[in-house]
Amino acid sequence: MVAPTKSEVRQQFAQHFAQAADRLPGCPKGRGRNIWLARYLGLSYESIRKYLTGEAMPTPARVPGLAAKMQVSTAFLRGESQDLVLGELERILGAIPDAAIREEIVAFARFKLGGLKPSPSEVNSTQPSR
Repeated sequence: MVAPTKSEVRQQFAQHFAQAADRLPGCPKGRGRNIWLARYLGLSYESIRKYLTGEAMPTPARVPGLAAKMQVSTAFLRGESQDLVLGELERILGAIPDAAIREEIVAFARFKLGGLKPSPSEVNSTQPSR
């Protein structure tokens, strides 16, 4: 397998960065997007423009912070996963030995991140006890 070129890596990052931005509540889709993202992420307008066009990428040390602010997995932003969130979630869940707990966490995450309606058991498990 041939390793991707730097240009291909930057383009893939740009696509994933744009997809992550599209999921952010309040982020404009057209005019004003770069300014909004710059303010939201605490970066310069020029950095955002370069990230979205594939001219540049953030340093590897900055990617986890951006992923957290954009509510996606670090693996997704780096191009290591095509799934916005589940790649990171699967890595974290692998450390939980109890399968039932893992399943509950996945179901809850799918509901919160994917807008899926929870099952009745998920609703009951997320409401505080009285």
